Amino acid sequence: MDIVWYNRSIGTPMVTVAATGLTFNQAAVIALNNPDFIWLGYARDKQWIVVQPVQENKPEVFPFASRKRDKHVRVQSRDFIRFLSVQDDDFDLGRTVRVPSYWDTDLSLLIVDLSKAEMDGEDEDMSGEVAEPRGMEKGYTTYIPQ
Repeated sequence: MDIVWYNRSIGTPMVTVAATGLTFNQAAVIALNNPDFIWLGYARDKQWIVVQPVQENKPEVFPFASRKRDKHVRVQSRDFIRFLSVQDDDFDLGRTVRVPSYWDTDLSLLIVDLSKAEMDGEDEDMSGEVAEPRGMEKGYTTYIPQ
């Protein structure tokens, strides 16, 4: 049996995607283990933003731990958001969305699944269609590394 326990003191890892960049809530920061830097990518076939923790500074990575304010981290990059819009024709630059995320232990990545985006408090996916119910019945789980 593969059980993932929910930690109600920190909640579900969420990443807010806005025109100016990404904001990671406390649970997402903990899932990433508060790395010094992150590398951002996009898996077109799955509609995933992928976030890889990185400990050394390189030209392609973004500062992360140093950007922590209160309990969240904001990574400002209008260019990454433009990159998303080029990769996915359905991506709307003008909408701010909150996206549940999870740590994938096999890939060692934080997965931000844009198909599960919450727009304006409604259950819509990135195309504006009403989304299927979310939860365990759809296989969505959250993993917080210990």
